[in-house]
Amino acid sequence: MNKQKQLVSLLGAGALVMGMLAATAGTALAADNTQFWAGNGANLDTDTINTSDCETDSSAHQLWIWTGTGSNVTISVDGEVVVGVQQGNGAYHFATGWHDIGDLTTGNGGNVFVTYDGAVDANAVLTLSHGCPGEEVTPPPTPEVTPTFGLETGDITDAPSEPSTDSIGTNGTSAPADGAWLLVVALGVLLASIVVLTPARAKSRR
Repeated sequence: MNKQKQLVSLLGAGALVMGMLAATAGTALAADNTQFWAGNGANLDTDTINTSDCETDSSAHQLWIWTGTGSNVTISVDGEVVVGVQQGNGAYHFATGWHDIGDLTTGNGGNVFVTYDGAVDANAVLTLSHGCPGEEVTPPPTPEVTPTFGLETGDITDAPSEPSTDSIGTNGTSAPADGAWLLVVALGVLLASIVVLTPARAKSRR
């Protein structure tokens, strides 16, 4: 009898847990309508985005806009789910990370779509407004500088240097010339004295 009561209790608890899980899943997946992306805002032939805003925001991002009306609006972009933010006039914005255009598929069964509750909005349009892949710009290489070992670039020349035109002998090299002049002056004085003294001696002998 006790075993039967335990079995009934276990079955009841299991049913309760399953019911809670089902209710939770139903709440999370509840969506009356699904609208798939048709490729608006991108060039599917070249797999490029139509509008890039990398100059103002270089981070990896995309902004999607859905112009429909409804509640519980979300977008799924290649598995990334984002809740829409209503900006007025029935437009919802979805900020996602960057997804390569070539990896996105369009039309029914595609991997980009909006889900929402409420009446079907046949005029709603889903558009990839703008974005940036977030690629880093490689700075230009720094030019190599060859060391000159203390010499400035202007100091290096291929032209041979010319000999100095400064005067030679200003620091003692003129000593031999000065000595020659002194010798000439001394000889002149000696000859003059001989000439002067010689007549005087002859006159005294008479």
